[in-house]
Amino acid sequence: MKHMFLEKLFPASRTATIRKEICGIRQHTRETLHESMIDAASGGALMDKTPAATRHLISNMASNT
Repeated sequence: MKHMFLEKLFPASRTATIRKEICGIRQHTRETLHESMIDAASGGALMDKTPAATRHLISNMASNT
């Protein structure tokens, strides 16, 4: 009964789509890989960050490679 309820609420196709969106990194058309990685690491567009936050983010990424 519980399984039927969850299957109705969250069908396999919807679950797969949500999981792909959570786990996947989207690279937009004409966006380079490094641009998409930096945007993903910043939690949005890097251009929305302050210069200090941007330097901190890039420094942190560089120290983890």
